[in-house]
Amino acid sequence: MALRIAVIGESWVTAALDPYEPDSTEATYWHARHKLTAAARVLNEKLVSSDITPELATELTLQIEQITTQLSAAKQIEGWWT
Repeated sequence: MALRIAVIGESWVTAALDPYEPDSTEATYWHARHKLTAAARVLNEKLVSSDITPELATELTLQIEQITTQLSAAKQIEGWWT
């Protein structure tokens, strides 16, 4: 188990319990996923709380749809929640 600093939006407990050695392939993979989910949480908060124009809403919708398309092209994981 390796000790590391928590990324923005991540619990320090999660960081303290990271089972992967720093700079390992697994640690890099999970660190990137944690950063992505933290950014998505901040985005969701801003989507809900921002008073934006219809034009900006349309522009952002297109960008989010492009990201969704990129994610849809990636390998999808199935589990008990699907």
